[in-house]
Amino acid sequence: VPCQYDSISDFADGVAVVKKGELEGAIDPWGNEILPCEYEYVDDYINGWTRARTQTGNILFFDTEGRQVINTADGPWKVIYGCLGGNYIEVGIGEGELYRHGIVTRDEYYSGDTVIPCEYDQIRWTGDLFIVCQSTRDTDGDEKKIWGAFNSAGERILPLEYDDWYNKGNANGDYYVFTKEYEEDVSVQVVLSKTGEKLGEYVGKYKREDECLGWIECPEEDNEVIVLGKDGQVAARWEYEEMRS
Repeated sequence: VPCQYDSISDFADGVAVVKKGELEGAIDPWGNEILPCEYEYVDDYINGWTRARTQTGNILFFDTEGRQVINTADGPWKVIYGCLGGNYIEVGIGEGELYRHGIVTRDEYYSGDTVIPCEYDQIRWTGDLFIVCQSTRDTDGDEKKIWGAFNSAGERILPLEYDDWYNKGNANGDYYVFTKEYEEDVSVQVVLSKTGEKLGEYVGKYKREDECLGWIECPEEDNEVIVLGKDGQVAARWEYEEMRS
């Protein structure tokens, strides 16, 4: 690679993003320019595609050969958030600062057909599931986020009614936990596998998690604790008279 760039990213899909001055491009491992340094930004490649913004503000998608595969000026979407893993693109519709996010596949980008409809304030792709979010107001008028989930096929697996979520297990996350308030000081905790299979649902007055071991403790009864192992299954149960954190 000749010494002509101000920065070079790590290679992804056999392509590195390079910067020359204020503009970016992309090169292959032999230093050949895949994309010239004439774009305001070029994203890291994901599954063979990248997103680039021209100096006139247009968003284009390119493959690893530098061929343009999508010109967003010709598509039905108001905004394009970028490539996700697999075959997905996050898109949006709306006006002003109010946009609703959705998911399309690369093949159906121009058709307007969505895997997940443009109805959400946020969508997160975990590599296994789509976690969707909408903002609402609680009884006091304060903003509150509620969460739900779709599997990779776009099938809803949890309704939009959970207060929070997180993944537990090893570095990749072996399972997901979604929580919602059941009644005062009591929450429902739904455990999903990486593929979206429901592993269990637990009700308790509190939850406690061990970040080192990747376990969570869920009191199902007033005097019982259920401990979930790293696979999301029940690993142990015990009764107690009093528990202190």
